[in-house]
Amino acid sequence: YLPSTGEVTITVVADINPLPTPIVTPSNTASAKPITNTTSSATSKVITVGNGLSSVVTSGVQVSVLPQLNFSGKTSVTLSVNDEGETKEVIVPVTVLPLPAVTPLTTPNARGRSTIAWKPSPNAIEYEVTLAGKSICTTAATSCSTAALIGPNSDVKVVAKGNDETVAPVAAAKYTAPKNPVTALIVYFDTNKFNLDAKDRADIRAVAKVIIEQGFKNIVINGHTDLRGGVDNKVLSNNRSNSTFNYLKELVPGLNVTIGAFASTRPAVRGTSAAALASNRRAEVGVF
Repeated sequence: YLPSTGEVTITVVADINPLPTPIVTPSNTASAKPITNTTSSATSKVITVGNGLSSVVTSGVQVSVLPQLNFSGKTSVTLSVNDEGETKEVIVPVTVLPLPAVTPLTTPNARGRSTIAWKPSPNAIEYEVTLAGKSICTTAATSCSTAALIGPNSDVKVVAKGNDETVAPVAAAKYTAPKNPVTALIVYFDTNKFNLDAKDRADIRAVAKVIIEQGFKNIVINGHTDLRGGVDNKVLSNNRSNSTFNYLKELVPGLNVTIGAFASTRPAVRGTSAAALASNRRAEVGVF
């Protein structure tokens, strides 16, 4: 019942408001949006500020928020809006995105393995690393290792993830060459031999495919022998390098290749056992 005379002010708190346009912003940026379903003459003021927001400012029908740098996820702002004589509460949802991982780098670091490392996002809770669109790790750390030889052509990305399933823009990883060549293949030889058998050729074809796909251009091939004499081990180690190189260059032309021959001066395994001798009769293919 309302009196028939006099001025009446009615305050309405709506049970169900049309959903306002959410504010979506990275954590280091202030962002503003018009308040949904208001006229240009509306005024507003802040009633409550949700978690993770360092400041909220209203100006007419616009609200501006600045998140805390270490916050990610969903929060909200409650406003009191006066529009054409009617006052109502409006809840404005705010989604704060994590910032991207900083300068991700990928480097091959051992035989058949590579490391992806980055500087942390200030408001991410974990990271997902993908290689050619496939996930290779999810971690709260700032690096991960994969059993793959990653080169300059690899499509490696790091996605920072925040609370409430928020996701940062993708950060592409840049390739960095290792300080020393990374061993991609070891070819083993019989005593006093430097010819390639069927398995050797298959192994070289497999590594040639990796070299092409990953975009490696700089290759080092070093030949070695065991410590037994009877032949010129320097010549033998050079022949092992060259037989490996000659087959590889048929498969991958245009490589920048350095050939080395070290005889028995750089054993992979020390000793005179049959296993040690066999491990040292080799040619190593390194990439960087």
